[in-house]
Amino acid sequence: MVISAPFTITASPDTDLWRKPPQHNATNAPVKIHTTIPLTKFQRVRTSIVANWTQRYDQGGFVLKLTRQGTKDKWLKAGVEFYNDRPFISTVCTDNWSDWSVAPPVLADGEKAEGEVIVEAIRQGDELGSGLWVYQVVKGKDGKEEKIPVREVTWFFADEEEWTLEVGAYAARPANKGGDLEVSFRSFEFEKSSK
Repeated sequence: MVISAPFTITASPDTDLWRKPPQHNATNAPVKIHTTIPLTKFQRVRTSIVANWTQRYDQGGFVLKLTRQGTKDKWLKAGVEFYNDRPFISTVCTDNWSDWSVAPPVLADGEKAEGEVIVEAIRQGDELGSGLWVYQVVKGKDGKEEKIPVREVTWFFADEEEWTLEVGAYAARPANKGGDLEVSFRSFEFEKSSK
């Protein structure tokens, strides 16, 4: 497992990772790549983030970018996104186009929604095959963790032996106002198989 020291990513206004028909394709969000591996080796990524979210669609978290020669890149990003004047747990999956889902954060006792949020993605399988599960991780006062399911991405490991994976952290401020957004990554963990 790889665990990085705390770091910060600063996103300027008008930055994003987002594809929307008929032709919008924003890929200018700052990304800190931690590793590039064959997709077959991916097991898990987890990050703990905090920021002063103020502009609609302010966001930060981890990004898993799939590349294959001769094919349009795909990615998944998950973390926190500011929408309707409050932070949400956000997941965007991008194949040909992006789709987006949000869920209210589950808070540990006494926490505020503006505080630290932990998000994780794990390779998990069942009798129907492997998928990528995104969770919010909530720590209780006793230190025990609870994983709240946010989303399963069923296509993520399809034809996985053909794809390369970049694992990184990102921040974005799609609004073209408000100055820079700073997202603090208090931890960033990455795990791959040894096979």
